[in-house]
Amino acid sequence: MPGRDHFFLLGPRGTGKTLWSTHHYPKALRIDLLDPETLRLLSARPERLTELVEGNRDKPQVIIDEVQKLPALLEVVHLLIERKTGQQFILTGSSARKLRRQGVNLLGGRAAQKHLHPYLAAQLGKRFSLVNAREEMTLLCSFRIDPPPHEQKRAGYWDLVRRPPFGLSGRATAPGKRPVRRFSFMR
Repeated sequence: MPGRDHFFLLGPRGTGKTLWSTHHYPKALRIDLLDPETLRLLSARPERLTELVEGNRDKPQVIIDEVQKLPALLEVVHLLIERKTGQQFILTGSSARKLRRQGVNLLGGRAAQKHLHPYLAAQLGKRFSLVNAREEMTLLCSFRIDPPPHEQKRAGYWDLVRRPPFGLSGRATAPGKRPVRRFSFMR
């Protein structure tokens, strides 16, 4: 389980982001943007998030599920982080690209980027069924935490803001890591 740092939890649909966050943060304030009423209320007045958070100070975490549906909320989250409310913000979503394309506030390095990935067929072995995988969109499998939190924030911000989609930057590695040396053997 991560510490008190804020983070984006990203991954394809059906990998278990909501299930994971519900399991690890049962006492959190949950804001589900898949709920049409919640989406409509916050779309009309994003600053209502401030009222919700301040009215639930007893909740140690604030989880905003499917944040890419309402990127304007990130401005309010940024404000709340700067106010140091003492609450941890966990922002789940399936599309970092959509956020980047819209040019929204990605919290300026104040939140790390973490990913959930589906199981691989090799990991499931005989339990793997192509029909089930297609119908159920796979299951929760991993939570990747590699570098220390201060490096996660920096790398997450870099990935969200500066990296072109689909890895078109021409870089062999992520920023801060040693480049992969590629050799060409000629006869």
